[in-house]
Amino acid sequence: MNTLRNFLSLAVLLCIPFVVWAQEKMKLDTATMKQDVEKAIGFFDHNRYLKREHGKRILRRCIMDWIAWAEKNEMYSADFPFLSLLQEGKDPSLEVTVRKEDMLEFYEKQVMTLRWSTKRFCLPQNWQASPPRVSALLNELSQQYGCRFTIHQKHNLAINWSLQGDPVIKDGMDLHGRTFWQVLSSVNKVHPALRIQQYGDHSYHLAQWWGGDGQAYFANDGVIGAILRQERGGSTLWLEYMAEPHLLLEHVKVKRAHMKMPGGSSHSFWATALENEKCTEFRIYPPVPLVKGNIADVHLEAEVTAWTYKVIPVADLKKQQEIKTPFGKLRYIAIKGTSERRADKMLWQVHATHDGPAYAAQLCMGVYRCLAFTDKKATKRARWDGCAVQGSAPFHYMWEFEDEPRAVHLLIPHRAVTKQTMFSFRNVKYR
Repeated sequence: MNTLRNFLSLAVLLCIPFVVWAQEKMKLDTATMKQDVEKAIGFFDHNRYLKREHGKRILRRCIMDWIAWAEKNEMYSADFPFLSLLQEGKDPSLEVTVRKEDMLEFYEKQVMTLRWSTKRFCLPQNWQASPPRVSALLNELSQQYGCRFTIHQKHNLAINWSLQGDPVIKDGMDLHGRTFWQVLSSVNKVHPALRIQQYGDHSYHLAQWWGGDGQAYFANDGVIGAILRQERGGSTLWLEYMAEPHLLLEHVKVKRAHMKMPGGSSHSFWATALENEKCTEFRIYPPVPLVKGNIADVHLEAEVTAWTYKVIPVADLKKQQEIKTPFGKLRYIAIKGTSERRADKMLWQVHATHDGPAYAAQLCMGVYRCLAFTDKKATKRARWDGCAVQGSAPFHYMWEFEDEPRAVHLLIPHRAVTKQTMFSFRNVKYR
């Protein structure tokens, strides 16, 4: 059995280079697709019903092919390039108008799968010999997802916490094809008291829960992760939601919550949002007294609203550029080299300012992101060092890199999407 498992693992690893190559080589034949879309719309006015239905099938296939292509290329905010052909109002007959409206409705339903798509983790080839350690896993996650992890070594009352010898992720060889949050949950298995906080500068902060002895439970629906925790001896539970790196989590509304006890009884309860502008942190008051050693399942139905990002290349690094956003205007200023913060080496700073209405002030803190590249073709990422947001209307953004940027891309919130989802925490044990 072990021999078969080893053989299958090796086979998966050998297939990885081909999968990556296929994703890189995947291109969209827009010319042929446009011809198919125009032909399909032309069939909508045909005098034969079977021809009209044939046009609908062609158009559906084009939409699904485009969504698959956009997901492979991580273009989560993109729109169908020939959407305007369906939105044109000058139709030769009512039949064409009705069928166009049906296809627009079909498109809006199908494109939501793209908006909420999750990038899958690709297992590196050099892990086939042995499972990775925590540090290697976090480093690989940051490279594949374009985010950053910071580890708090001392947290609250000088409690020392680090990687504790950098333990091995035992299920590290089984992480290929998993989601961002599923991979992070493997770290939670070796660090049960792990706390993760998401910041607007595209980084995740890892630390131990306050008090040092809390237990954390992970749940996710793919792109949205949730962490439930209880401190030892505490009378309440704490809940926090976070998004995968390619999304900006705006708001969470817990619509229904219940707890199922070992005996089979189920109890509803309230999840009270903490006072933060995004309503992504909650305090839970259990419906029954907490008894040490009891185990229960916690289920939460929530409505989640998040923003997808749009990539805007800076056309000229030496000239200012103004970009309209849903929250106001972001103005790229310049790139500056400085050694003020680190005397041992030069850091390169990308500066920008945001100005918008007061109601969006809090939401705008940290929502803009920046990617820098060491070549003009934007193929080699510059090493990221930090980010700072200063002021209040207008906000001043500063992103720091260890390498001199030759190309800069700004990531702007582009489209808000909402969905209903369920999070289930199994075997939550009262401590």
